[in-house]
Amino acid sequence: SAFAGEIAPGLREVRVPMTEEHARRDLEIQRRVGTPTVDATMPALHALSPAIAAAIRRESEGATAIVACHPYLYPALKDLGLPVWYEAQDLEVQLKTPLFAGKPGGDELLAAVDAVERECVAAARVILCAAASDGEELVRRYGADPARVVEAPNGTDALRIAFTDAPSRAALKARLDLADVPMTLFLGSGHPPNIQAVQRVLEFAGRMPDVVFAVIGSVCHAFNPRLLPANVMFVGEVDVTTRNLCLQLADLALNPMEHGSGTNLKMLDFFAAGIPVIATESGARGLGLEDETLCLVRPLEDFPAAIRAVLAGGAGEAAARAIAARERVERDFDWDAIGRRILPRLIAAAG
Repeated sequence: SAFAGEIAPGLREVRVPMTEEHARRDLEIQRRVGTPTVDATMPALHALSPAIAAAIRRESEGATAIVACHPYLYPALKDLGLPVWYEAQDLEVQLKTPLFAGKPGGDELLAAVDAVERECVAAARVILCAAASDGEELVRRYGADPARVVEAPNGTDALRIAFTDAPSRAALKARLDLADVPMTLFLGSGHPPNIQAVQRVLEFAGRMPDVVFAVIGSVCHAFNPRLLPANVMFVGEVDVTTRNLCLQLADLALNPMEHGSGTNLKMLDFFAAGIPVIATESGARGLGLEDETLCLVRPLEDFPAAIRAVLAGGAGEAAARAIAARERVERDFDWDAIGRRILPRLIAAAG
C-alpha cells in the first residue's frame, strides 16, 4: 500500500504500489518460472508503474548521490544526473541462477539480471559490498574498478539487543513455564534461500518431536500453517520487542542456509543475543567462523546430531562461544563500528 512518512529520525520512507497491469505481468512470469520474480522483472516492467519513477525523481531533488539498493531499478536512476552508489547486498546472478536456471523463461530472466547488474556496476561511483569476496567476484565477473569497491559488512545495533546468558535464559523460560521445553529458533524474510532453509527446519522437526522449532519473519507466509508438524511454531512477522523476547527464550539458533552471498544479518542478531548457533558454511559466510570459536559450522546432514549435542549439554563451551560472539559483534559488526571503519574509504572512493 502507498505510504510516505518518517520511520526514524532523519529517515523518510516512500512506498509506491505496483499498478494492476504491472502486477499481472509479473504474476504471469512468476507462474511460468515457479518462483518469485518481482525484482528480476523490475527492469523490464517498472515503467508500467509510472509512480515509481515519479517518486524517485521527486525525492532525489537536491540529493548529492542516489543509492541503488540492489540493481533492479537502475534503469529508473541512470538519467537523473546524479552519481550512483551501488549497494551490492548480494551477487544477483549467483543468487538467481539456482532459482531460475532450467525453468521456462528462466534463462531470459537470468540474462536480464546479468545485464542490469553489469550496467549498474559499470556506472557506480561507489560499490558497497557486504563481503570482500563479493567485491572480488564483481571485479572478476563485470570488470568493476577495485578502487570503487568498499567492503561494508552487514551489521546490527548491538545496544538494542540484550545479551542473555544461560542462567538468565533458563530463569526467563521458568517464569513462562517453558523450563522443560528445548527450543530452537530461525528467523528470516520471505527470501527464497530462507524458504529453503525453513524446509530444512521442518525436516529436522520431523525427526526430533521433543524439540520446539520456532520460526520468525515473513518467511512464514510461504508455508501452509495447517501442514506444520506439532512441534513447529510459526511466529510470523513481529515487532522488535517480540523478536527480542524470542531471542532471549531460545536455547539454540539454527541457520541451515544453502545459498546466498554477503553475510547473514540473522547471525549477528543471534550472536548479539548470546544464543548458541549452528550454521552451514553458507549461513556462516563472510564472518570468519572457520575455527568454530563463535558457533558450530556443520553440513546439513549433521544438524540433527549437533542440535542434540548442544541441547543435551556442553553448557560451558556454548557459554564461551556466546561471549566471544557478542564481543566480535561489538568490535566488528556494530553499525557504529562499521561506520567509523569505512567512512575514510567511502570518502576516498566517492572522490
